[in-house]
Amino acid sequence: MKNRMALVMASSRIYLFAAWAVAIASVPSFRSYQDQLDAGTDPKQIVTVYSSIKIMIFISSLGAWIYTSAWLKAAVTDANAAQPGSVRLQRGWALWGWVVPIVSYWFPRMIIKDLLKTKPVEQVDKSINLNTWWLTWLMYALIQSSAEATQIINDYLGNKPVNPIHPEMEIAGACLLTASYFVWQKIVAAIGEPVAR
Repeated sequence: MKNRMALVMASSRIYLFAAWAVAIASVPSFRSYQDQLDAGTDPKQIVTVYSSIKIMIFISSLGAWIYTSAWLKAAVTDANAAQPGSVRLQRGWALWGWVVPIVSYWFPRMIIKDLLKTKPVEQVDKSINLNTWWLTWLMYALIQSSAEATQIINDYLGNKPVNPIHPEMEIAGACLLTASYFVWQKIVAAIGEPVAR
């Protein structure tokens, strides 16, 4: 596959666009949901623009994960071929490190850090701050999962229906993802296009 970097960046931009589209849609949808809930509409029957386009996050994140993982696996193969043992984790973690519970909090950062160490100093932008990238990404992921977990718990406990749309959380999440993206594009450029398949 040629030009994996372009696919990684394109899928990352689509994901960022989806996060902002959902965040913007959450503002009027919050009021719409609340009005319908106050009118006595069954929460399972309430439809908003937000609930209709929220699937964009899942679809775009799936695409970004697939393209990023393929690119990272090839980059790990290249790095270990040039300097054996330079990437401490096996290349399979380039794929599964993003989704396996617990290790997903540090394995992707570890892989990126090891890959950047294999690059010539002049090739790596000095403004790349791995901690900024990783912390903004983790905070975004935690905001997204906490909102969904709250709704699941409320449903499970049979609590009085509440508005599950939180525009402040969606906008904060989109801002965090944007900050993460600005560092991510520098990381992708520094690691470059892998040769391995």
